[in-house]
Amino acid sequence: MAGVTIGGLGTPLSTAPGVAADGFAERSGDRYHYEITGLRLERIKDNGQLDSPALGGGAAPVAWWTVNAAAQASPAAQLALLTWQAAPATKAIEYTEKLVGTITDRWGTVCTPAAPPAEVLWTFLLEPLGPSGAGWDLEGVAWPDPADTQRSVPPGTTLHVGERWRTGEPQLDELRGIIPAVVVGATVPCDHGNAPPGGPDIRDVLGVTADRAALAARRSPVFAAKEAGARAGLDALAGASRAATLDHLLRQAVAGLEIPTSQWHLALQAPGPAVAATQPSGASGGACPVKALEAPVLDNGLASNFTDKAALSTLAAAGIKGEKRDLYDVIQLRTGAYDSLDLLLAVPRAIAAAKTLVVRVLNGSGTETGRVAVSSGDLLAAGAVLPPNWVNPAGPWAADIDDLVRWADATLNMPVYITVPSTADPGSTVEIGLKTPSTTAGSDAAKGTVAPRYLVAAVGMRSAAEVARHDWDQEQISQDLATLTNAVGPASSDHALLEPGSRYRIVVEYFATRASDSTTLGDAGHPRSQTFWFRTDTLATHPTDSTQLVYTDTPAPVPVRLDPWTMVTMPGDNETGWFGREKLRLVFNTHDVDRFFGAYGKELRLRLEAANGDHPQGNGSTPHPLPISGANLIPVAATLLSPWDQALTEAVARGQLPCVDVDETRTQHSEVQFDIPLHPFMEYLLDVELVDQGAAESARGPRVFRRHFTTGGFGTVEGFAWSVSSVLRTARACPVDAFAAMLATLGSHPEGSAVDTHLAGYQIDPLPVPDHPQVVVFWQQAGGADPQPAAIMIDATEPLSRSRDYPREITDATVPDAPQRWILEPREWLTLRGGGDPGAIAGIVYAPGDQRAFIVLAPGSRGRHVTVDLVSVAMPDLPFLDGGEHAYSLVDVTLDHAPWEEV
Repeated sequence: MAGVTIGGLGTPLSTAPGVAADGFAERSGDRYHYEITGLRLERIKDNGQLDSPALGGGAAPVAWWTVNAAAQASPAAQLALLTWQAAPATKAIEYTEKLVGTITDRWGTVCTPAAPPAEVLWTFLLEPLGPSGAGWDLEGVAWPDPADTQRSVPPGTTLHVGERWRTGEPQLDELRGIIPAVVVGATVPCDHGNAPPGGPDIRDVLGVTADRAALAARRSPVFAAKEAGARAGLDALAGASRAATLDHLLRQAVAGLEIPTSQWHLALQAPGPAVAATQPSGASGGACPVKALEAPVLDNGLASNFTDKAALSTLAAAGIKGEKRDLYDVIQLRTGAYDSLDLLLAVPRAIAAAKTLVVRVLNGSGTETGRVAVSSGDLLAAGAVLPPNWVNPAGPWAADIDDLVRWADATLNMPVYITVPSTADPGSTVEIGLKTPSTTAGSDAAKGTVAPRYLVAAVGMRSAAEVARHDWDQEQISQDLATLTNAVGPASSDHALLEPGSRYRIVVEYFATRASDSTTLGDAGHPRSQTFWFRTDTLATHPTDSTQLVYTDTPAPVPVRLDPWTMVTMPGDNETGWFGREKLRLVFNTHDVDRFFGAYGKELRLRLEAANGDHPQGNGSTPHPLPISGANLIPVAATLLSPWDQALTEAVARGQLPCVDVDETRTQHSEVQFDIPLHPFMEYLLDVELVDQGAAESARGPRVFRRHFTTGGFGTVEGFAWSVSSVLRTARACPVDAFAAMLATLGSHPEGSAVDTHLAGYQIDPLPVPDHPQVVVFWQQAGGADPQPAAIMIDATEPLSRSRDYPREITDATVPDAPQRWILEPREWLTLRGGGDPGAIAGIVYAPGDQRAFIVLAPGSRGRHVTVDLVSVAMPDLPFLDGGEHAYSLVDVTLDHAPWEEV
């Protein structure tokens, strides 16, 4: 999909998360590669030609939806166009702790970086001693990934090692007269912390003081199987205790004694006729086996080193001829492309001094792309330094490397460390060989040894596939993070809209390959194509009611209404007593309601009509009718989140997604305010009409929204409060416990005639409906005791307690998982609140209609200071409505005596 831009959107198309770096995904036991070569969103005219533009203005995002994280395989992927949402159905599943866990499971790795490219170390420890006609498929150990990293696939840990001269046919190989490469073995004392015999501790040489806390080694199942299979041979090698010089073993063989194969290979590495101890002393703590691959001898490019004509004829018939060589006795490493390659060799000092041992890189066509010659400066004894990971005692390699170095130091060979030039060619092979042909014996042949041969002890490689895997994983993780961040970032407020009343098609061009048999569907030059059609809605006049608009592209016409887009209206429907100088407000649950209707060529206009015909007139700041458009819409920060957004925000707040930046100020809602004073005691209709864009101010259109309300006699809450606080306070007597019993039996909001009935039970005549403000203190007196204040009655011409429908988040504990949801319910926004001396007020009882309230006083309140405020309640959960709490004093009195007392 690289380089594909979605037609009609102009947005680049990325690869779906969960796809491996090679582009293949597993399905039903096979692996498939699907590649999109073209993707277009096209708007089509009725005559079949392309229409433009395909979209209205705005961003054109796309998002991949998968069930698993970016570095994990996903069973399916969905491509969503024109959305920033990181998942489907973000509103359909209610908020629960389970949803938070689901999001954490899917997205919890977006802050975890990709594991760095892992180096793999190979030795021959698990290979059987002796030659191999097919070569050696080594299974290595990868360096452990750092903590808090992730990867999509484990590193490749297999390396094939072979010989250049091999034909693949054992019978032909035997005719060539070449001494093959062999895996040889020995033992060293198992004491990796002490200096090896005859030399310093390798960590002392390198100055390494690494932490010895063990790192978790990555060993493949293949490695575990090879290790189990090699255990018996390793135990036998470690248990060898007899002298192992070549001359001694020859005498035993002549005597007819059976000589184990491991002893022959030990003898080949003996430094001379003197006995080479293969069993460490008792103080060493045991024997550790080591193995290395010894190079072939007489691999000089000839078809055969034999002069037998029959052998030469057989080889010639098989197409095996002599070749001109520039390297001899070659060992080949089938590396493919790699970023780094390091070798630990055991080399005779003379070869290192002569610089005749070469390591070179060949590309897939056999052309040399780089080489390095082994010199005396590469000897560890000369100061060459092994990589820190190789000798880190906390890692999985140090023991093997230490064993190999100490073993090489005890032979005629010297340990050498070489860094090989990198290669990007996936067909590359690394060859190790000599620039001069070998002979059957060296200068010390009389001592019973063969000619010196170099050995391959260890290979460390960071493959290009691992580098590509890291880059791919990091790209996928970054893409996942961008998808998640965009969903809760400022960009989420901007996206383009489709054109209404249009036919659309989505055209996808692709080709596919099945890995098992390379079956293809199309190719890059001749892709397959699929087309998906859909149609957008059209607005039209209702067929039987010209005052109504309907969506026509539905099974039945659907009326066009603004109500689904509306969150809160102030005033509410059928609200009474609206304060006529307050701003009217319509809050929408989306930020682009104007753009939605604008796409249909329509404009929303708010219009007020008074019952007396004296309709509001526009002013310089607020026109009437008021266009609900970008100029008048006020952006509102995200408050009522979708369950998915809420769960994601909660996961971020808990620190589970520390790198995700949630923009809490992103715009998701909007509101319009109407700030023109209204007549008192007047009924109004608040209508929103839909007219053509650019229509005259006087133009009328179908009504899509209506609210009915009535103003009260006051312009503001403060004016209403003043009407009560400014009256002269009065007092009257009442029977003992009349009001204490009222609070206990009636509650705070009794209905019907409950208040009058209760008062009548205490010989208090029914009180008339309040038609003017008043404040009355009721005093009760028991016998000869001092009068005690019992209650304060507050009358007002309008309700003292008021409610309106507002959103509220609730938790439903009646069902499993206790989901949370937002509901629209009445919430008290204007109320009375008692204050003054603590404990002076026992409670408040509102009479039906809420124009009268009884402030019930606690026993023994004589002498106490009491206040009563009219409070406009704060709504911190709805910050777009919250101007903070505002309190206006109605009563402020010290109840030190009744008016009829002499003081």
